[in-house]
Order: sequence, then structure tokens, then C-alpha cells
Amino acid sequence: MKNTRILNTPWAAAALAVTALAIPSAHSATVWNVNIGSEIDTSDNFVGAAPENTVNSTWNSVGNTNLLPLVDSTGAAGTVTVQLGVVGGTLGFTGNGGYLPEIFTTWSKHTSNTLPVAVTFGGLSPTGTYDLIVYADWYWQGGDGVPITQTTGTGMSGTVTLNNFADAVGTVHALTQDTDPTNNGSVKGNWIRINGLTPDGSGNLGFDMNGNNAPISGFQLINTVPEPSAALLGGLGLLALLRRRR
Repeated sequence: MKNTRILNTPWAAAALAVTALAIPSAHSATVWNVNIGSEIDTSDNFVGAAPENTVNSTWNSVGNTNLLPLVDSTGAAGTVTVQLGVVGGTLGFTGNGGYLPEIFTTWSKHTSNTLPVAVTFGGLSPTGTYDLIVYADWYWQGGDGVPITQTTGTGMSGTVTLNNFADAVGTVHALTQDTDPTNNGSVKGNWIRINGLTPDGSGNLGFDMNGNNAPISGFQLINTVPEPSAALLGGLGLLALLRRRR
């Protein structure tokens, strides 16, 4: 059996330090929680469907066509924004109180039920990678699901459809994932996760969300591959300095 040598040099120590910095923690991803309406606050302790989220997290409340600066799940401000709107019509905003999970209490939709709701996230890192969770559950009986297409940035191919529940009037379901991104009416849920999205060069991610009376209730945007942290960049600088001294 070969002997194992343990390196005990500044170079090796620095390399180990940078390796440790490069390994993300279980909750290293940044999450932005967006709720249509204002019924969720930190006291509700609503984590939602994103396992990267933290308990007692902060949710941003969005109305009609606001360009809203977002805080992340810890309440920290930054550059990220969200805007909802429609082309050729108005954006409806309505809800019914007292339903759980809280995110489905209020929603936005196009008032004519035909044109898509345009959702744009801005101020993102052009080199980051993001996942998007979309929430929609029918309060009113009926509906054709929510087709989602990407209009800005890359990562989605074609249309992803959230085939949500359409049963008794007034029924709101527990969080249930639609695991089939195709228009498959036999697999239903009230949220879907779209993975591997990259913003455009200006840091924007845009989507059109349509459907018959489509009730968009909220989002979670997760930065799964952030830019290198300042600590990691500093560690890499230290490695370069030590290498020059060898």
C-alpha cells in the first residue's frame, strides 16, 4: 500500500481553504419569495415549495403592474425587481380570504382571460443560474392549465404547462407539485418548478403565462448558481500570490 503524504505548505493550506469556500452550504442559494397580494408575512412561517427557503422567511407583496424592488427571503435588499403586466388589456387582481396555503388567497390574471400575464424579473446576475417556481390553484371550477413560455433569457425549451386542479368551486389544495412539464391533464398540481434558467446580458428573465382565467398566485425565484463570493475571489487571489512566491 502506498504511503499517503500530508502536504503542510502555505500553498496546500490555501488550496484547502479555497476548496472549502467553493462548497455551498445547504441553504447557500438565495431565494426571492413573491406573493400576489399581501396576506403572507414572517409570522405565517410559510416556506413554500422551495427547500432552499428558510423558516420565517420574508415574502414580497405584488399588486397589479408594479415594478417592485424585491428583498430576499432573509429580508436583505438588492438589485432584483419583478414586474407584472399585459399587452392590450388590464391586469385583474382579486382574491378570497382565509384559504390555505396562504399564497393561493389572492391572484392576478388577464381580465379578458385570453392574453398572457407578462412576468419580468430584473437586476439578476447575467452569469447566474436560476430556478423558478410558479404557483396557481383554481378557486373557480374549470380551467385549462397555465402554459408558460420564456420571453427573455434562456433555459426553457418550448412551453411548460402547469396543469392545476379544476374541481369544486372554493377548493384550494395543499401544496402539490405538477411533475410533468408537458400539457398532460392527468398529472395535476398547484405549483411547478422550472430549472436551469439564465438571464439575458442585462440580467432579465421574462415569461408569458396564459390560460383560461389563469390565476397566477405567486413565485419563488432561486439563485442556484450564484456568482463567486468575495471570499472565494479573495482566496483565489491568495493562491496566486503564494504561487508567485514559490
